[in-house]
Amino acid sequence: MLNVEISAVTIDSKSKLDFLYDNNHIEKSFIDFGLFCSSKWNKVWSTLHLSPRDFISVQLHFSQSKLIAVYPLYLKKISFGYELRFLGSGEPEHTEVCSEFQDFIIAPEFIDESLVLFTKHVKQLKQCYRISFDKILPDSICYKWLKHYQTLGWYYHEHFIGKRFILSIVNNEQAQVTQLEQATLRRQARRFIERTDITVEQCTSEKELPNFFEVLIKLHNLYWQKKGKLGAFSSEQFRQFHRRFASMMLEQQKLLMFKLRYKDDVIAVFYGFYHKGVVYYYQSGISLNSPLLNTGVAMHLTAMRYARACGYQYYDLMTGQDSSYKQQYVKAATPVYTVKLSIFWHTALNLISKLKLLLRVYKEK
Repeated sequence: MLNVEISAVTIDSKSKLDFLYDNNHIEKSFIDFGLFCSSKWNKVWSTLHLSPRDFISVQLHFSQSKLIAVYPLYLKKISFGYELRFLGSGEPEHTEVCSEFQDFIIAPEFIDESLVLFTKHVKQLKQCYRISFDKILPDSICYKWLKHYQTLGWYYHEHFIGKRFILSIVNNEQAQVTQLEQATLRRQARRFIERTDITVEQCTSEKELPNFFEVLIKLHNLYWQKKGKLGAFSSEQFRQFHRRFASMMLEQQKLLMFKLRYKDDVIAVFYGFYHKGVVYYYQSGISLNSPLLNTGVAMHLTAMRYARACGYQYYDLMTGQDSSYKQQYVKAATPVYTVKLSIFWHTALNLISKLKLLLRVYKEK
């Protein structure tokens, strides 16, 4: 451990949080941080999803006036107390923005010292009876910290969510196709490459953005409605989040949004982001009337063309199950977990409360 003095500041209000994010302090201070811990993602999320009953609890650590750590967390109101979790998580499922791979942001040379100070802070939080981190990676700082958090009367639980599907971008498209995992997908990809009747239209201005979103939402929802499910864009709050976030990313030339067209018809809309050498695939809409053998592979190959042209190293399909279509593209190796640490008596109280509710429902029948 370094023999250095570290001071801590707690951001505990929306106005202070906006000041932190509006001035891009994270981006100015750190080379490496995840998309879903970025200033823009958390600023939009906190504006739309923080409840008046929640409390912002972002810890900043400084060494010699230099920002060396950010813990982008908040206290979410739960039964009988509060739950410590990342900003960008904990909203109702139907509005969930699906933040993934979040982590504490700490300069590597200060990790140990910073975590000691942060642990003291967490132990002093009042009425904090649970700590939850959703969809995190096993090599993340937050995963290792929570797994080894030592305190009596608390119960640790981790739940396997799926795996991260991420492809390395190679120098040319033919080599990229060769690296695809499934033989059938490789054949479909080569058939798409041979075609000359598919055109690409990229969203490059704020004026174009509403139309791109309109078509994306329409195709996405129609696809899932045919399967008897609600699409991700069925929630107005979810749509608001992404319209605002996409606008911010477009301004910084970090939005990747394009349409694939066959003649006059849009057959796919891709929605994703550029961030730190990675192109993230976030969401899409695929036409049910596409003439292509596999419109999805055509869309993903097009996105990888953009990644290659920009010199990006990775194309991230994000989290999926082993049964997901994503396993046709790449063999996933990295597991993704949701981890929780709960105080025993709080877990017991919640269980009793649920049992009482079930009993009341049963008696009313």
